[in-house]
Amino acid sequence: MRPEMAARPLHLFEAGVVTEQQFVGLGEAPGVLAPLLADRLGCEKRVRIPFNPRDRWLTAAREACRTLADGVLASLREGAGTAVIGGECTLVAGALSGALGADPEISLVYFDAHGDFNTLATTPSHYVSGMVLAHLCGRSVAPLLFPGSRRIAEERVALVGARALDGGEKGNLDRSRVLRPSTRTIRRRPDSGRGRAAARSGCTSTSTSWTRANSRPWPSPPSAGHRCPRSPTCSVSSSRSRM
Repeated sequence: MRPEMAARPLHLFEAGVVTEQQFVGLGEAPGVLAPLLADRLGCEKRVRIPFNPRDRWLTAAREACRTLADGVLASLREGAGTAVIGGECTLVAGALSGALGADPEISLVYFDAHGDFNTLATTPSHYVSGMVLAHLCGRSVAPLLFPGSRRIAEERVALVGARALDGGEKGNLDRSRVLRPSTRTIRRRPDSGRGRAAARSGCTSTSTSWTRANSRPWPSPPSAGHRCPRSPTCSVSSSRSRM
């Protein structure tokens, strides 16, 4: 961590956002984990994002995402660092939208065993959380649209660890410009061989990034020979070993 980053105050957002009643338990997790994280990270401020489903869970999720986006944007404009702990993947629609308002050139590193890249045309379950990354990349999912919502360019997104993909979702990703690096590439030292080429092309070195992580076991690499859209010299090899 750079010294100037370590000196910044940190604001922790608790966003128990869920889109279906069967996952209500996920919405309670932030309230349990946040005090531990706040103490460990030395947070200057804790902000709880209200979530009141009433009888429309999707409406509640959208409103919570809008409130989260406003909060993240305000904190970043104050010069604070931000951390978000939440329920399901849907909360990224709010967190990233707020971050993009402060820095439109931001990059996203998205760790998940699922791709979350379904659309309304390909989803087998209509579970909104499984469409959130596609939504952020511009394939708008109506329940996640809210005033001021922003999208990120596909070439600024890296999806890491996705292995449980639906057929249509895989097709969506194959046609996209989302980078899908293998674990072998990520672990490579930046001053070695192909790592240097990737760093020069901007694929592994960004000034700012937001990371969304999912606590599932690290999977086998999702793809082989994926070529980075930013540079014809930067390709990603595959590895079948598990970490």
